[in-house]
Amino acid sequence: MLVGMFPEFAEFMVEHEEVLLHLTTSGQPIPEDAPLPPQEQVDLLQRRIRTQREALLQEHGEQLDHLDGCQLAVLSFSWKGLSFFLSFSGVSLEGLLGVEPPVGLGAELAKAGFPDLVETIVEFAHSAGVPRDAAVKLWEIIQQLWNSGFVSSTLKQAVSGMGWWEWARTGITLTATVGAYMASGSLLLIAQMTLTILSTTSLFSAAQAAEASCR
Repeated sequence: MLVGMFPEFAEFMVEHEEVLLHLTTSGQPIPEDAPLPPQEQVDLLQRRIRTQREALLQEHGEQLDHLDGCQLAVLSFSWKGLSFFLSFSGVSLEGLLGVEPPVGLGAELAKAGFPDLVETIVEFAHSAGVPRDAAVKLWEIIQQLWNSGFVSSTLKQAVSGMGWWEWARTGITLTATVGAYMASGSLLLIAQMTLTILSTTSLFSAAQAAEASCR
């Protein structure tokens, strides 16, 4: 799945697939002498990121870099929601990439589907006190973020700030986690989230802040 998102690294990933999977599943430290992908592959990815950003700028203009209060609140909630979701697979998104979303992720909010995302976040805010309803709504939000490209853009933003092997290991874990739950029907995930979701007061506070900013 990561290869499909980042075809620039496909050849290198396939060549080192066994080592990469071993490091991902074992959690062992990455060797200091681990090889790195050729610079031309890195340059190709950076060029694609710039091209996509230029296309968004042409479509949305300066607002791309000047998010309003609603967009900022939705971005903050989305980051917290994704972090909570990934914690059930032992992935600490905030530990790996920071408590605040990487700079530039706000561009994803300019894409189609933003009004639907806002509506689902508002419904999540209103589900406080009903654990299963809250868990179901959060899972809907995660699927919307996945379909919008938010997850892949998170990895694009992270690639320049992490070592390549740590980035690849994080990417494999992140994409495999979301992909597996989407393929399996998510019943177990919803049951797990139902047990603890009401204790995440900051998540509901962020949803309520998004509702207040967007309505």
